[in-house]
Amino acid sequence: MKNLYYYRNLHWIKDILYQYGISSARVKPQADLAHDLGLRNPEKLSLILDIEEALHTDIVFEDPDGLKTIHDILYNLELKQMVYAES
Repeated sequence: MKNLYYYRNLHWIKDILYQYGISSARVKPQADLAHDLGLRNPEKLSLILDIEEALHTDIVFEDPDGLKTIHDILYNLELKQMVYAES
């Protein structure tokens, strides 16, 4: 069962990806970063850096190559118990 933090982080990731020109309607947990959202390695690394910067940490994603879907990102945030808190 997914918790409130999962959905809060999903919404927050939608906001970040909107800055990449990706409609929030396309950002679903099962969305593949490369095939569904068109993110190539440079954009994926940029996304990871944006997330880590917003969380004020650099340890969230130890294996960026293992991130294939939005769910993978959310799962990593959950493992690290990282939740973006809006200011």
